[in-house]
Amino acid sequence: MALVTLTVQGQLRDISLDAFLLVLRESHAILKELDRAASQQRNGTLTWGISGLKAGSAVVEAQSRVIRGEEDFGPQVARSFVDGIHTIQTEAITPALFSLDSLTSIRRIVRSLGTEGVSALKVDAPELDRSVQLSSEATSNVEALIGIRHKRIGSVEGKLELISIHGTGRRFNVYHAITRRAVRCNLTKEMENEVIRNLGRRVIVSGIVSYNTRGEPVGVNVDRMRVLKEEKDLPRIGDIIGMAPDITGQLTTEEYIREMRDG
Repeated sequence: MALVTLTVQGQLRDISLDAFLLVLRESHAILKELDRAASQQRNGTLTWGISGLKAGSAVVEAQSRVIRGEEDFGPQVARSFVDGIHTIQTEAITPALFSLDSLTSIRRIVRSLGTEGVSALKVDAPELDRSVQLSSEATSNVEALIGIRHKRIGSVEGKLELISIHGTGRRFNVYHAITRRAVRCNLTKEMENEVIRNLGRRVIVSGIVSYNTRGEPVGVNVDRMRVLKEEKDLPRIGDIIGMAPDITGQLTTEEYIREMRDG
């Protein structure tokens, strides 16, 4: 389990119900998205319940509970939530595990600050000794992360996760192999079976890649997808050398292994 405290700051009598509910709704959406990313489960593994309410400002204590699987991802989700908000508040860098949907939720919260009685959002994870305040000063950072600066033909390598086939926003996410940041990819009906079949696999998606003002890839209009071999399926260096000492030709053993992996 994990405890997250959300404090909607401002004069209590001035905070509108609409603004209060917006902050709670978008915060919950981020927690759910981080759960799906951390657990690599399409429907997530956690539910969040209210464990306490306090006056003063408007304070809600939310406690996680595992509803699917055996592993408790609550502490990891809480840590990613607080650390991610801190990253966005202080610098224009997309936090690990944050998707475009999560960034959009942050933007909605930030845009509500300074209106309808809400001055800031304070988030605490007391069991992890973490705390952060999200203020309107984060506006330029979050806009830089969401806004598309340029597009070009390219590819992104990472793990395929979080498929959504409902409504018009059919998509899946690829979590970047190095940064673990989510890159949104469009899902066509022609690709649907292949994408579902390879959920959790490492892939390379190619097409028109959209980049934000930081030069981070945030989306791919996918033309094709290539599924990479799993590490467990690759031969060991010693096995290759033992089977055929000259099999790598002019390549180093490491280069040959990488070529086999990407082949």
